[in-house]
Formats: sequence, C-alpha cells, structure tokens
Amino acid sequence: AGVAGAILGWAYYRHGILVAILVHWATNYAVLSVLQSVAAAANVGLGAASSHPAGAAVEVLLVASGAATAAALALGHRHS
Repeated sequence: AGVAGAILGWAYYRHGILVAILVHWATNYAVLSVLQSVAAAANVGLGAASSHPAGAAVEVLLVASGAATAAALALGHRHS
C-alpha cells in the first residue's frame, strides 16, 4: 500500500489530480476484474478469490511486472 501511495503521489505531483484519480480507478478496476474472473472460474466468492491459488498467482504477476517496470524506468533514467 505504501508503494501504491507513493506512485499516486508522484502521479498527482507530476500530472495533477485527474491523472492520479484515473490511475487509482484503473488499478482498482483491473485488480477487481481479475479477482472477479478468478472467483467465477473457481466458483468461489469474491473474498475467497484472493486466497485462491489462481488469485495469488495473479497478485504475484502484478507485483513482479510492477517491479520489472520500476527497474526498467530506473535504469533508463540512470543511463540518460
């Protein structure tokens, strides 16, 4: 949650409140859409979808892709 807050703060500082709101909404929408799909496929409730192995795998993929993106951006700024 701290990293997400830092990203939203950076988006607000750099691009304004509208972009920060849109990033927040899009992130919540994407995560809840994936969890809803996992819940429907596994025939479990939405609350149980995050603890389901498929839901956990999606969360790991999201964190890994975020870390890879942050690393790529950091390396790009370092070399420019």
